[in-house]
Amino acid sequence: MLKSVDFDPFSTHREDPYPYLLSAQETHPVFYSDRLEAWCVTRHSDIERVLRDSTLFSCRDHNPRPPKTLSPELLHALETWRGNAPPMGSIDGPEHARIRAVAGRGFTARMLNSYEPQIIRVADSLIESMSRRSTFSFISEFAYPFPLSAILSVLGVPEEYHDSCREWTELRIAVLLPRETPPAEVQQRCLKGLRDFVAMSRSIVADRLKHPREDLISNMLHSDIRGNKMTADEVVAQIPTLISAGHESTAQALASITYRLLTTPDGWRALVEGSVKSPDLVEEGLRFDGPISGFFRTAKADCEISGTPIPKGSRIFLAFGAGSRDKEVFPDPNKFLIDRSNARSHLAFGGGPHHCVGAALARLELSIALDKLAHNFPNLHLVSGQSPHRLPRFPLRALSDFLVATDAELP
Repeated sequence: MLKSVDFDPFSTHREDPYPYLLSAQETHPVFYSDRLEAWCVTRHSDIERVLRDSTLFSCRDHNPRPPKTLSPELLHALETWRGNAPPMGSIDGPEHARIRAVAGRGFTARMLNSYEPQIIRVADSLIESMSRRSTFSFISEFAYPFPLSAILSVLGVPEEYHDSCREWTELRIAVLLPRETPPAEVQQRCLKGLRDFVAMSRSIVADRLKHPREDLISNMLHSDIRGNKMTADEVVAQIPTLISAGHESTAQALASITYRLLTTPDGWRALVEGSVKSPDLVEEGLRFDGPISGFFRTAKADCEISGTPIPKGSRIFLAFGAGSRDKEVFPDPNKFLIDRSNARSHLAFGGGPHHCVGAALARLELSIALDKLAHNFPNLHLVSGQSPHRLPRFPLRALSDFLVATDAELP
């Protein structure tokens, strides 16, 4: 067995886990990690197999577990704050299929077409605020607020809640993802934020039950897909997840893709001149270094993956990033190739029954953002002397902020 103590995505391998994982892929494609307390699966085919088999592998414990040193009150709240209805990402079987069918109706091609003008307005507004500046911080001033405003607009969350939604999401990340215990003050703010988050969700759901609008929350509440419906409590449970998943991972993907383009010779110029299209760049960017390292599953019975015995009840970490660089699927996997023909086979959105319900929306947002940036800032480039790093937010591949220059003429 590969020495599990060697793999540490929290520190040693936080910046670049790929050399270690791809080496393991060759000789120990499934290995146990003491740091993760889980079996790590690294090959594309094995990850796809687990994602598709919800009979043998459960997603109910798919997120990182919070530090055990959190206050008992906060630990309890993190388990119960949504009420009796769980988010769809934590449900298996027919119950998941029912909720997924209803929620998925909000992400059809027709619905995406209706959302597109809202998303374009969000991008235009942010870009206008930066158009007369010579530099701006890419993540904090564009990559993060853009998908946040977009998903909140699509959901129909009133604007007065937008800043709070960002704060509540950041507080959950601050208590769930670090390895060290957050300060007591942060835990208390998170506890209050959880309560306020669900109170906001219930308030909006109550309003949309009586007064439906052309938004995703109303769509979930009032849709009937072949007899499948969602209760008000089930819709309440989905709202925080759609907000956090709908902006955090998209923001990190946009930051990573843009940074990669700006550090690839002629990468930005290729986008500006149209020799490569933004949808293709999005797929290769998601493949090369997706925003999420992977998710967990739990074995419902004794099984084997690539010949490695996995005992019943074991946690399994599906290393999406490693699978997306599997040389059996992607030639020259460690090269960022803006014209890669099969980049869309990446695992950034997972797969199987739990393939990201908002994948099409994320793709649309990323393409709009890149096209708008290229059109408005054809000479965009990194301010010299910077070296962004990965933040301690595993399994997120969160990049620290970086300064870009626009070459705008100042008044």
